Amino acid sequence: CEIELGFSGGIRCARTILAEDPLFGLFAFGGALTETDDSVEVIPRDGVNRLFHVIRGSQRFHMILDRDRYASEKPIILNDDLSRISFTLKNVASSDHTTTLSLEGLPDGNYSLTVDGVASDDWLVAGNRKVTVEIAAKGDSLEQAIMISKS
Repeated sequence: CEIELGFSGGIRCARTILAEDPLFGLFAFGGALTETDDSVEVIPRDGVNRLFHVIRGSQRFHMILDRDRYASEKPIILNDDLSRISFTLKNVASSDHTTTLSLEGLPDGNYSLTVDGVASDDWLVAGNRKVTVEIAAKGDSLEQAIMISKS
């Protein structure tokens, strides 16, 4: 981010980054990390909870919410091969609306989105392209379970 933007610059730059350090191993900058056999759980604690990035070896993955947030103190769970990603979406508007989730760096393949256990959308990723998915956020539910899975 740019210098001399003050507080608004700090807010704009806040993000959680899961990174693999050559000396210290896996670390979550701006978050709390828990590792399991084939997945990791990261609780975003950057204060804004909109931007999540994974930088491990050659893996570069970016998941960005445009309007709502990742729920406080609830983990983003992802398999090591990014074949399954889940998180809890927090509706900050408390009204019905559409929020956009941008995904970049998913491995090639067919993916599906489920919202609160109900199939919502399917798409194809080819050539490391950026994918934008619209999620219907419900006003009567402040939190919704989101799952992205590779078929």
